[in-house]
Amino acid sequence: MSTCVLLLWLSGCWSGEPEGTPKAEYTTERPNDELSEEQQDLIAELEAIGYLSTADVDLEGRRGVTIHDEELAWPGLNFFTSGHGPGAILMDMTGRVLHEWHREFSDVWPDYPIEEDHKATYHWRRARLLRNGDVVALFGGLGIFRLDSNSQLLWALPNRAHHDIFVTESGDIWVLTREAHLVERIDAEKPILEDFVVVLDGQGKEKRRFSVLEAFEKHSDFPQMWAERKMEPDIFHTNSIKLLDGSLSPQLTAFKAGNILTSSRHLNVVAILDPQTEALVWWLKGDFEHQHDPRITPQKTLLLFNNNGKSTFSTVMELDPISREPVWELHGERDVPLRSPACGAAQRLANGNTLITESNGARAIEVTSDKKVVWEYLNPRRSAKHEAIRPKKEKPGRLFDMQRLPLDYADVWWK
Repeated sequence: MSTCVLLLWLSGCWSGEPEGTPKAEYTTERPNDELSEEQQDLIAELEAIGYLSTADVDLEGRRGVTIHDEELAWPGLNFFTSGHGPGAILMDMTGRVLHEWHREFSDVWPDYPIEEDHKATYHWRRARLLRNGDVVALFGGLGIFRLDSNSQLLWALPNRAHHDIFVTESGDIWVLTREAHLVERIDAEKPILEDFVVVLDGQGKEKRRFSVLEAFEKHSDFPQMWAERKMEPDIFHTNSIKLLDGSLSPQLTAFKAGNILTSSRHLNVVAILDPQTEALVWWLKGDFEHQHDPRITPQKTLLLFNNNGKSTFSTVMELDPISREPVWELHGERDVPLRSPACGAAQRLANGNTLITESNGARAIEVTSDKKVVWEYLNPRRSAKHEAIRPKKEKPGRLFDMQRLPLDYADVWWK
């Protein structure tokens, strides 16, 4: 597939959604006529960035739920995506599958002009389950779509959505997108990946967008952050988007309700953006590297998964946003074995426990505040990619993201 055809399709000149599927409106400006062949090839390379489906571990007999302390674990439903295939799973605490959603990339966008073996098409990178059984999901770096509880496609938007999704109570969908293009003030010769915050309504129609790069550039500290960056064309690698509830705003005005908590892997920065001013209003660098999934806990602390770069272990860190000092840490070498150079997540549960997704290890664990493992799940599903090329090898799919939901979360639609 030529780069020029790909650019035409993404600019809205190519209609590839299934007939009858509602189409959301979007525009992407790409002055490809002015780019050299080398620049267009680099754009194609940047747009092919994605995650492997396969975990870094071998299955050795242990799989499924291997630990379950019913007295100490927080009871709920587990919703997750993994490298096993293009779908999501809802299961109980014993590992029993309650419901599955599945939709192949070629079913969502049958005419998407993309290389057949693009690694992002093998799995859903992220998904969010709604109370009515609908799922909003994304193929990383390619697009976002919505299914009903029977996996019927409601709409699809090929807007280069990536990494994370946040659905508000009103039904609006906040998502990260990206565009590979030439930004001369950053690099006059080489294209970069520029990230955007995009807001969709429940039907997939774009309401607004703004540039993460431009938001950072408005802050006086940006030159300092930029000077310490990794020299990558994927300049920020923004990997998280969550709207704040305002619980910390009396102490820190930057944490007001509606502001965006996000994370830049390549700047090693956790940041808050104000969508009203489209500007960076707070940022933090700490003893973490390549971090993912920062979130504010009910205890008004900042919790994140610290991938820890190329180290032999990862950590989960909890910090006081006011003092910026650590208050709790699960160390992947001293406390509980934990290592995921990519992806990863941490969720504070209602009983004070923490659910941790170790993506590269195809594993999720729930730990108490004193670091006792009270629930463990090892993904028993083989990687879709690995199954295709090495059917005799036992390689599980990466566990991209697991969320613990209340026991009654699916009562409206699941019987």
